Amino acid sequence: MPSSSSGRYAVADEAVHAGLQFIAANRPTPLYYVFGDLRVLTPVEVLHYTGHAERRHDGAYRLVSTRQAHPFDTVFGRRLPLRAAD
Repeated sequence: MPSSSSGRYAVADEAVHAGLQFIAANRPTPLYYVFGDLRVLTPVEVLHYTGHAERRHDGAYRLVSTRQAHPFDTVFGRRLPLRAAD
């Protein structure tokens, strides 16, 4: 879930590194982080959007603006309503 006061997601640095390793070992299988507000980022995007930030050596999280994330429906498509069998 994004922070209600800062409008950012906190993504564990370990999760980003594990995600990058997963992608490297299992190409072309995609990996997405889906947040509680149903917005989506990839590990590469998290790394890219936080690469410019000054990192402290004891920092365990990367903070990403919620504005950078993609709506769930644009990534995975809209869910169509089920139709009754004829």
